[in-house]
Amino acid sequence: MTASHTNYSQSALSMKIKRLEQELGAKVFDRTPVGLQRTAAGDAYLQFLATQQQTYARLMTKCA
Repeated sequence: MTASHTNYSQSALSMKIKRLEQELGAKVFDRTPVGLQRTAAGDAYLQFLATQQQTYARLMTKCA
């Protein structure tokens, strides 16, 4: 994920990630010299978001 893909500046995206990590109490990315690597917590959070998105899509289909 890059700032250019999210319409956020790099510093704003970094702050959002930092706040998320503080809220979760776990790092979602490991920062390496070659970039970011998702952690197990990051994978779990991504799976949670995907499930929520699917649930929302099903709800919208049922309500339409």
